[in-house]
Amino acid sequence: MQYKEVAISDAFQDEWSELLRDALNTIGCLRLHNSIEKTEKRFFECIARFEETFTRYGFDQQMTLLFELGAVVAHLYIEKYEWHWVSATDKKKRQFLFLSSSDGKFIMQPWTLAKTCLQRTTRQLLLKQVLQIPAFLELRINRDEDDDYPGSRIISIETVYSLHRELARLAAESEETRDAIKAEGLL
Repeated sequence: MQYKEVAISDAFQDEWSELLRDALNTIGCLRLHNSIEKTEKRFFECIARFEETFTRYGFDQQMTLLFELGAVVAHLYIEKYEWHWVSATDKKKRQFLFLSSSDGKFIMQPWTLAKTCLQRTTRQLLLKQVLQIPAFLELRINRDEDDDYPGSRIISIETVYSLHRELARLAAESEETRDAIKAEGLL
């Protein structure tokens, strides 16, 4: 898939603002300008209640909830890591929106990644790791200058699993590192 940076249309910006407002309201953040820490805390509180909440909803409400939780992931990437929206076009000339890292090396579709994580029983752990992926990718690139590991370019569930394996490897090397990783709730 080829992608290029495009100016976000006013229509998309309006839709995004409305979706984000609804998403933040769903997780209990009533203002758009909450701290990143508060937004993350509320997000994970919502994920902890996810199973109970999700099963009470019909299909349309479930899809709305998944979309809103993906919007929160996108918001956190934008605010925490300075990612931005890009447009991607496939071979059939269909257009998609992705988030891109500030250097353009990585893109992700936040709704798809959030939905995939939420369908796993380890959703809480996976989503914590999702929110650490940009920092992990930066460390990995700075350490190896290697783009050939799973998930380079498009961030997917394989990227999350790669991060998990890396964290497990690091935890096995040092008790201090293991304690720090566990303290962050990442293993």
